[in-house]
Amino acid sequence: TVSQATEAAVAEVRQKAHAQLADIRDAAQRHSDELRRSSEAQISDLRRALADAGLKAQAEIEDARRIAQTQVDDVQRAMNQRVADLEHRLGESERRLKDTVREMDGVRRSSTAVEQALSSSRLADQERTLRLVTAMQRLDEARSLSEVLEELGEGAAREAERVAVLVARGEQLDGWSLMGFGDKAPAARAVSMDLAAAGLAGTVVRTGSAESRNAADKSEGGALPPFAHDTGGRARDAIALPVVVGGGVVAVLYADRTSGTPREAERWPSILDVLARHASKVLEALTVQQAIGLSLRRPVARGPHDAVAGLSHDRSVQ
Repeated sequence: TVSQATEAAVAEVRQKAHAQLADIRDAAQRHSDELRRSSEAQISDLRRALADAGLKAQAEIEDARRIAQTQVDDVQRAMNQRVADLEHRLGESERRLKDTVREMDGVRRSSTAVEQALSSSRLADQERTLRLVTAMQRLDEARSLSEVLEELGEGAAREAERVAVLVARGEQLDGWSLMGFGDKAPAARAVSMDLAAAGLAGTVVRTGSAESRNAADKSEGGALPPFAHDTGGRARDAIALPVVVGGGVVAVLYADRTSGTPREAERWPSILDVLARHASKVLEALTVQQAIGLSLRRPVARGPHDAVAGLSHDRSVQ
C-alpha cells in the first residue's frame, strides 16, 4: 500500500542517510586522523628542527666559549709574560741600582780617602815647608862655621834618617857630626877618611857637585862612606852635597834613608840641596863679614875642626 511504500521509501532514505552519514563520519574521521598525523609529523619535524637548532646553538655557544676562553688564556699568558718581564726588568733595575749605590759608596769612600790623603799630603807639605823655612832662618841666625854646620846637620836630620856633616881638609874628610847611625857608629870626631875612601862624600869634594846613590842599584854599594856601610840589611837612597865657600868645598852633607814613595824620593834630597846651598851662602856671607872686619855675634867654637877654608872661629867655648 501507499503507506507501506512510503514507509519503505522513508526507511530506504533513512538507510541511505545513515550510510551517507556513516561515510561522512568515516571521511571526517579519516580527515581528522590525517590532520592529526600531519600535525604530529609537523610537530615532530618542528621539534627535530628545534632540537637541531638547539644543538647547533649549543655547539656555537661552546665554540664561542672555547674561542673566548682561548682568547682569555692568550691574554692571560701575555699578561703573565709581561708581568714576568716587568718583574725581571724591575729586578735588574734594583740590582743595577744596588750596584750603582755600592759604586757610589765606593767612589764616596775613595773620594773621602783621596781627600784625606790630599789633606794629609797638604799638611805634610806645609809641615815640610815650615821645617825648611825654620831651618833656613836658623842658618841665617848662625854666626860661625860651627853654628852653620850644626844647624845644617839638625835641619837635614829632620828630613833624612841618617845624617853626617863632614869637614874637608885638603885630601882628607873629617867628621863633624853623625846623627841616626846608632850606638855602634864611631864618634863623629873620630871619623877621618882619605877622599878616595870616602865614597860619595869624597867624589863631592873632588867635583864640587852633588852625588847620589839609588838603593835599587846594588852595584853602587861601595859608594857609601865607610861609616854608612852598616845599613841593617835595608836598602837606602843616599846623597852627598857640597857646602861651598869661595868656589871650594869646605864641608860635605851626607844623608840617607830607606826607599819610600817616588814622591818622597824626590822631595827630601831637594830639601837637603836647598839647605846645603843656603848654608854655603851663609858661610860666604860670614867670610865676607870677617874679611871686612865686621863683628860676629854669638861666636861658638866646636873644638879642633873649627878652622876650615880660612874662616876664623872663637874658641873660647869648649
